[in-house]
Amino acid sequence: MKAALLGAALLTVAGAQTSFASPADEARIAGVISAVAVYADNRDFRPLERFFAPETTIDYTSLWGGEPQRFAPSALMDAWADLLPGFDATRHELSDIQVEVGDGAATAQASVRATHWLGDRMWVVAGSYEYALIRTGNGWQVSRMTLHLAEESGDRTLVEEAAAKVARAK
Repeated sequence: MKAALLGAALLTVAGAQTSFASPADEARIAGVISAVAVYADNRDFRPLERFFAPETTIDYTSLWGGEPQRFAPSALMDAWADLLPGFDATRHELSDIQVEVGDGAATAQASVRATHWLGDRMWVVAGSYEYALIRTGNGWQVSRMTLHLAEESGDRTLVEEAAAKVARAK
């Protein structure tokens, strides 16, 4: 009985109604977040588009400065395709995914360690991602992705080298 009441309980947070995520919603959202990392690492960009809302804000300002950028899914994939294939390999390891679900929207956080290799050199970014997701007819989609940088190591110039490598191949 207590478990049923707890599962049905609603919390009011900052005036918005938020419910505990069902295990199925938590799994779906964690699956979307994990898929973004795996598809990006595998350079499988076109299928990756379906995990993003029609307009998505990408915020890497903690890493690069500047302002958050808004993208349509195809434009975001084009931007990633202009960089990631220039690395020999990348691995975006996510852990400790936490999800909160509301009315047709969700937020999630995950720790991240992203390693990028080019030859025998690497560049590592670690911190956390904060996600906003919306429920659509196509399932849960990311509408905002924010990197909170905790640490960086290795050779940041690999980014420029990877982008130049992709540009030369075009």
